[in-house]
Amino acid sequence: MSLKKNAKVTRFVTFYQEKYIRIYSDLTSFVAVKPSQILIENENINSHLVVYLSEPTSKKGIENLDKAYNHLVRCTIDASKMLWIEMKKHLEQEFKRFNISKYSYNLSESELLDNYSKFLSKGQEARKNELNGVGKTPEMCIDDYYQAIEYAWAIIKNHDRNKAKSFGVFRIYQWIKGNIIQIIASFLIGIFASCASINLDLIYSLFTSKEKSQTDQPNLNSKK
Repeated sequence: MSLKKNAKVTRFVTFYQEKYIRIYSDLTSFVAVKPSQILIENENINSHLVVYLSEPTSKKGIENLDKAYNHLVRCTIDASKMLWIEMKKHLEQEFKRFNISKYSYNLSESELLDNYSKFLSKGQEARKNELNGVGKTPEMCIDDYYQAIEYAWAIIKNHDRNKAKSFGVFRIYQWIKGNIIQIIASFLIGIFASCASINLDLIYSLFTSKEKSQTDQPNLNSKK
C-alpha cells in the first residue's frame, strides 16, 4: 500500500508541476482573471486532498487522492481549452484586418499565416483527442492543446507595439497625402461659404434698413 500510495503522490505532484502550473499561469496571465470554472475545480482538488491528508494510509484516503488527481487533470484540460479559445478570439480579430495588422509583427507574412494555420489545426486535433480519451486517458490531449498554444504565443509574443504605432501614423500621413487636394478644396469652400453668408447678411440688412427709411419718409410728410 505504501509503494502504491507513494507512486500516486508522485504522479499527482509531477502532473501538477509539469502540466497544471504551466497551463494555469499562461491562462491567468493572458486573460488577466481567474476563471470561475477553474476555481471550482481547484476547490474540489483541495477538498479531496484534505481527506487524503487526514487519512493518508486508509483506503478512503487513497481514493480521495485519486479523485484529487482526476479533478487536477480535468482542471488542466479545461484551462488548456479556455486558453486556446481566448487566443483564437484574439487572433481572429487580428486576422480580420490582416492587411494592416501584418505590419505590426516581427514575423514575415508567411510565418504569421503558417503559425496561425498550425494553431487552428493542432487545436482541432487536441479537441478530437480529448473526446476520444474520455473515460480512458483524458490527459493525453493536454500536450496537443499546449502545442497549439505555443503556435499562438509565437505570433502574440512577436507583436511590436512601436511598429503598430508607427504604421498607424504612416497610414494617416498617406491618407492626408492622397486627399490633400480635397482637404484644401473643402477648407477653401468652407471659408468662401462663410464669407458669402456674411456678405449676404450684410447686404440684406442694408437693403431692409433702406426700405424701412423709405417707408418712414411718407409718414413724416403726411404729418406735416
